[in-house]
Amino acid sequence: MDEADFTVASCNRTAHGWIMRWPDWPGPVFCLHGPAGSGKTHLARIWQRRAQAIELDATCPQEGALPGEGQAYLLDLHSDTLPQERPFLHLLNAVREQRGWLLLTSPVAPARLPFSLPDLLSRLGALPTAGMEDPDDEALAAVLQKQFSDRRLAVPAEVIPYLLLRMERSYRVAGQLAEALDRLSLARKRPVTLSLVREILTGADNIR
Repeated sequence: MDEADFTVASCNRTAHGWIMRWPDWPGPVFCLHGPAGSGKTHLARIWQRRAQAIELDATCPQEGALPGEGQAYLLDLHSDTLPQERPFLHLLNAVREQRGWLLLTSPVAPARLPFSLPDLLSRLGALPTAGMEDPDDEALAAVLQKQFSDRRLAVPAEVIPYLLLRMERSYRVAGQLAEALDRLSLARKRPVTLSLVREILTGADNIR
């Protein structure tokens, strides 16, 4: 989750640019949204360290619970663990009033989350956002290469193109595939070959 380990590609360049521009944001609250495995958690962790942000859980703080002016916060939104609507609205207001910062991460754009409170919906619909797409070939190839390099695995040139055509398009799965190949290579005392890759992919139902 280090900044140096984040691969910038066409699928995430806009989102990465906004994170790097902080605190020069169009407002105190910003939302990164995208599917699981798109890298938004990695990018959020980079921002959290830069901003020294406090991570909030799904239960938003009540009035008076925020520590003070200028504080940054990180809140991960999921449709199955959404915060209560009025405390969430209070958080958005309090961050603005206390000249703080809040980064939201969400699987979808915030206006599409299943809230019903009109004031909250209006506020979410006006937020600046950046969407992250599933990793493209450029991003996945770079991540796979780094995963192999970190493990000191020498792989034939054809392995990465072979994986790109067959793997689930996710940074998380790229790491899991590299780890599985490393383990199998060590267990068999053999270098990584296409036959080992095929064997890993045959059992890839467990790599999700």
